[in-house]
Amino acid sequence: MTPDRSHLLETRRVARTELPSAQTMLIVPAGRGLERLVTVSADRPRRIWPFVSKVPDRTQPSDPVNLVFHGTDARGVRAALMGLDGARAPGALMPGIPADACWRDAMGAVQIGFSEAAGWTGGVVQLELGSYDGVRVHVRLFDLGDFTVGNAHLDFLVPGTAEHAVLAWDAAAEVVRSELVRSGCLAGPVSVSERITPSPYRDIPGPVLAAAPADLREWLALPGAG
Repeated sequence: MTPDRSHLLETRRVARTELPSAQTMLIVPAGRGLERLVTVSADRPRRIWPFVSKVPDRTQPSDPVNLVFHGTDARGVRAALMGLDGARAPGALMPGIPADACWRDAMGAVQIGFSEAAGWTGGVVQLELGSYDGVRVHVRLFDLGDFTVGNAHLDFLVPGTAEHAVLAWDAAAEVVRSELVRSGCLAGPVSVSERITPSPYRDIPGPVLAAAPADLREWLALPGAG
């Protein structure tokens, strides 16, 4: 019997960038345990848990934090992305997401983030680029005091189910970065931190991987592509 082929999802480094009025976006990387807090800094250090979760328990992470914004709240990031039109070059986005797609508010499970200063805080904004019932870049944003963290991931609706499955984090964070550059709202370049989350972090079950669109698997260089 041929075993299921699974693919390890890697969490890479998180990026930081600046929005108007000294607002900053950071893309984040790796601690040595799921429960550990890590320090991210721009104007001053801040201690965060580098994951988001469905429950207030640092032993049960869901997705890694891969975006940090200093000097703005989730509404500011939302406004920058929602203000964009779909004027991109053909093929500018990954397969399954039209080049002329626009950002919109999204539906998804409620998750929470954690910082040393603010404690547990619920997500206040969810955005998507693409289709809820197809392929999308899905972003959750969490206000943690005077800064905002986020998770961006690429997911798809598994055929015949109501479940979304994550295929990549890095590719989604890169889309957010390029879109914010396109918005003209960045006050400076995006910077990348050291790795703060374990990598590889988790795998993609074989049946889920097999259900993913073939052209998207090939674009992401996942097993079974080509």
